[in-house]
Amino acid sequence: MMVILFVSAVSFAQTPAPAPKAEPVKKEVKKADAATTKEVKKIDATAKKEVKKNEAAMKAEVKKVDATAKRDTTGMAAKRAARIAARKEAGKVNATTTTEAKKANAVAKRDTTGMAAKRAERIAARKEAKKAGATTTTAVKKAEAAAKPDAKVTSSGEHLKKDGTPDMRYKENKAAPKPEHLKKDGTPDMRYKANKKDSIK
Repeated sequence: MMVILFVSAVSFAQTPAPAPKAEPVKKEVKKADAATTKEVKKIDATAKKEVKKNEAAMKAEVKKVDATAKRDTTGMAAKRAARIAARKEAGKVNATTTTEAKKANAVAKRDTTGMAAKRAERIAARKEAKKAGATTTTAVKKAEAAAKPDAKVTSSGEHLKKDGTPDMRYKENKAAPKPEHLKKDGTPDMRYKANKKDSIK
């Protein structure tokens, strides 16, 4: 009996259950898909139309901007040319004023240092030297040196600066005696000949 029950249970388990009818669901899905595709196509079409409208509007704006830019560039060129001309005029005026100012400064510098007077003295000295018969340049230079009141060489042979101090570029002004060689403590360094001679005397 167990066997019969087992066989009947197995046979019952093997019989397929009736499948539910899926056709109405498929039809509904197809209808929904068709509706969504139609909606998507409509949305795509309207989006494409909007994009085309926007592109056309942008092209029109670009053309307008280009046209105005072309008009402006011709106006800009005229304005730029006017600015350049104004700068050139201002530069000419500045150049004339600066050259006049430089000339005035140069004259003032010459006058303040007494260069004009010194030059006149040198010219007069040359004329006098030529009248006296001095034709060599050394005689002319001597006459010029005599005409200069502020000569740099004094009678003692020292070369002086403008302020009267000795000019150390010349040998005569550097002729101070050299100090003897000393150690750090100030005593003479006996390694040198000059210090050895001094110690013998």
